[in-house]
Amino acid sequence: MRETDYSSSGRVTSWKVGFTYAPWEDLRLRVTRSRDIRAGNLSELFQPGQALTGTINNPFLGNTNQTYIYTSIGNTAIRPERADTIDIGAVFQPHWFPGLSFSVDYWNIRFKDQISSVSAGTLLQGCYDKSHPEYCDFVQLNADKSINQIFLKPVNIGRVWVSGLDIEATYRFDLGGGQGMLRALATRYLTSGSNSELPGAIDSFNNVGVNGGLPYWRALFEASYSTGGFTGALTGRFVSAGRMMGPSYVECSTSCPIYDPKVAATINNTNRITINNDQVNAFMYLDASLNYKFSSKFEGFVVVNNIANLDPPRWNTGTGIGSQQTGYNSSFYDILGRTFRAGVRFKY
Repeated sequence: MRETDYSSSGRVTSWKVGFTYAPWEDLRLRVTRSRDIRAGNLSELFQPGQALTGTINNPFLGNTNQTYIYTSIGNTAIRPERADTIDIGAVFQPHWFPGLSFSVDYWNIRFKDQISSVSAGTLLQGCYDKSHPEYCDFVQLNADKSINQIFLKPVNIGRVWVSGLDIEATYRFDLGGGQGMLRALATRYLTSGSNSELPGAIDSFNNVGVNGGLPYWRALFEASYSTGGFTGALTGRFVSAGRMMGPSYVECSTSCPIYDPKVAATINNTNRITINNDQVNAFMYLDASLNYKFSSKFEGFVVVNNIANLDPPRWNTGTGIGSQQTGYNSSFYDILGRTFRAGVRFKY
């Protein structure tokens, strides 16, 4: 247990408790429960103000699209985020198969008081339709109702949840005077969602399997061999197939439903934006590395990532001004193609 007292956000408690049990020699069961926190960083707390430009539909002018200035500023009143995590798992290491280890863990993370900024569009619409008149404090309009400036600052708002399974298998063995290793580590994401907790907000669609969210499966496969001062490794990075935009869209090319932007899309209705192809293929990247230890304090290495030079899938990231529009999801896919890296490491 740890008690933390922040000068800006007060006192908060975090803790962790765990339990392990070995019903027999080869099997170990484990459970962990924790309360974790994240206080606002320097930018979220004290950012003096950064002016950027963007485009937005202005409801005061009949949803005319216009360029506007928005200023991001800090907020010293935000509280630390709080996350509740549970992990339940098992480790199997058979004594009759030396070098083999297998583990599986279920984990569930839910956090609240998320530090986030209300979007410019939400602020503008809430001010316009009077559903949130307090939002008008963040919106500055010119005499002709065009937007002069919108202020964005972080607040504690919303909940986020994610759960999944981690599966790992490792086999270490002796071969030809050296040591080999085969390892597979996979994550199966089960749920992922959020709720802004603004008045009228509902839980988001489960965005597992969506390019802008989390893939169904993400895996790492590794084969390595060490002998003398040499270590060579071949690594595969796998991302499963999924959807480009997710369940808030309908995939169709003929007889598509008519979308009404004034009606919120929910799990219980079919009012969704349509898209003719919403599929993203699975990807497997291959990487290779070679290390040589000249001494206990000096080592050289060569690494090649994305050997096949695969291009990432395109993703509709939208339009904007003042920010880079890559068209790719860099969280899960390589956006640089094949890369080479060589260097030395030394200790002194």
